[in-house]
This record gives sequence, C-alpha cells and structure tokens, in this order.
Amino acid sequence: MKRIIKIFKPYMVRPIIYKCVTRCSIALVFILLWDMFINSSLSPVRDACFMAGLVFFMLAWFAYLKLDGLRVHFLGEDMLKKKPKRKIHWTKSIVDFVDEHVVTFEELTEEEQTAALMACNLLGSLIFLLVSLAGSI
Repeated sequence: MKRIIKIFKPYMVRPIIYKCVTRCSIALVFILLWDMFINSSLSPVRDACFMAGLVFFMLAWFAYLKLDGLRVHFLGEDMLKKKPKRKIHWTKSIVDFVDEHVVTFEELTEEEQTAALMACNLLGSLIFLLVSLAGSI
C-alpha cells in the first residue's frame, strides 16, 4: 500500500470540495425526504445524520480498499468498456480568462480519483457525524 499522503496533491483540493458539496447536498435532500414522508418518531438531525455519516464512512472504506488493490469483477465486464472521453472545447469553459489551469475530477489519474473520493467521503462522514453529535446534545 502506497502512503496515502503521497497521493494527495494541492491541485486535488478543488475536486474534493466540489464532490463533497454535491454528495452532502444529495444526502441532505434524502434526509429531508425521509423526514417528510417516512419518519414516525425519530429525530432527523440525530438519527438520519448519523446514518448518512455511516454511509459516507462505508464509501470511504471501499475507496480505501480500492486504493489497496481490491477489485470487484462483474460477469459482464466485456460489455462495460469505458467510452473514450471527449475533449471539451476551450470555448465551452466558464473559466476562459483565469491564468491558472483548473483541474477537474476527470483530469485526475485513476488513483488520484480514488483518493479524492476517499477524502470526499471522509469529509462528508465527519460533517454528518458532527451534526448528529450536536443534535443529540
């Protein structure tokens, strides 16, 4: 297992934050939908945030196992080949006039993508577990 700290680079912060904000927003929507339609007597802040934190921690663990070399092979792997990535035309970018190159998640290597997902899931887990802890006090 390579040292995880060596995988992280400064240019990976932006994709990690973008992924984390997106995933936490989706989790928050599921928590609110659960509170509105399914909830009977449980506290959404305490119980649902705790479950969301556990789900994020589980996803971070799976990303860690993938970094460690674990691969899950499915039966129809031949049919699930990756499509070639289309190059985005330079005029379609919002940040045309920024001097620095903005690294997107797709531009990262596969190992960096997995490490970014692990960091994103750990950050989401930390956020929801802290909210759950604050809600139980």
